[in-house]
Amino acid sequence: MISAAMLSRRSASSSLRMAANRATSTIRPTGRHHPMRLRSITTRQHPLPIPVHRKIHRENASAALGTNAIINKRSKSSGAAAASMEFDDDDTTATTTYVSSTDDDLAARTRQEAWMVNLNRGDNGWLTGPRSNEWYTGKSPKHCPGADSHGVLRSLPLPNLSNVTRQAALEYFDNSWTLFEMLFAGLKGEEPFYRPPVHGLRHPQIFYYGHTPCLYINKLRVAGVLEKPVNAYFESIFEVGVDEMLWDDMHKNDMVWPKVSEVYEYRKDVYDTIVDAIKTHPCLDDKGGAEPVTVNQDHPMWALFMGFEHERIHLETSSVLFRETPIELVQTPAHFPTLHPSVYNTTSKATQ
Repeated sequence: MISAAMLSRRSASSSLRMAANRATSTIRPTGRHHPMRLRSITTRQHPLPIPVHRKIHRENASAALGTNAIINKRSKSSGAAAASMEFDDDDTTATTTYVSSTDDDLAARTRQEAWMVNLNRGDNGWLTGPRSNEWYTGKSPKHCPGADSHGVLRSLPLPNLSNVTRQAALEYFDNSWTLFEMLFAGLKGEEPFYRPPVHGLRHPQIFYYGHTPCLYINKLRVAGVLEKPVNAYFESIFEVGVDEMLWDDMHKNDMVWPKVSEVYEYRKDVYDTIVDAIKTHPCLDDKGGAEPVTVNQDHPMWALFMGFEHERIHLETSSVLFRETPIELVQTPAHFPTLHPSVYNTTSKATQ
């Protein structure tokens, strides 16, 4: 039989997740929007020179013309490029002449993409290969609450919001924080941090790496727990995700992002700030654990628990983006749970 306390706890957890969902504009696409609105063509100024003539193989001719037809249809500029194609006598190649060009056309005709401006800034070396414990800005997985006897880190249950202690809040925070960083230890090199997803419906992973700590700070400031920002610029660019009402507002995918090492340092500062708030803020005074406090929607630390659940929401959504990343750009993090045995069962239930 489910007790009243358990029902209350479930209700609190559900309320937190709903609040966390409302707190971030990073949402799932709905049936009202086209699921394949691709944005591989960008509007940033391209650094490469505009080619006037080029040779292409006949088998690529149709694709090239089709691409330019799409560009011309979508372009809002009167200067959209017009392409003409003439095949050589050997009937294997063609010369394409571009009368005029826009930034969109140029990006489509070259292998360089706008987001690549973020690469080769000195971070690739320390992001390639397995992460050391230095990668973790809080507790390392092996020494984090939730680690089992084999050093595998697992999720802790949400604390009872009717009986919150500083210790319980701190352990749950450490568990959430390190789980998130352990997931991001699965990105190999700097490229997967900046490469936008192929469907163009989410930001690159660097945004989410900075987004979850940003929400802790912004919401705790609104609640009056914190008085000032940690990094005002970061808390601006990492604040808002994808707005379901503005699916074309994906300019962040093409911006110059902070380096991974800079966001890493930001995460260290945020971690220290949150730990200090949990340990010292008077609204969580539990008399050394003897008098647990109740955290409800009127309590200032409701924002803290909203941050916990928001971070766990992004454990799920970022995991999906990991699955969409080219396989050569991901790796299995140390201390990650092993795959469930059912993964190795090649017999489909549908055929049994």
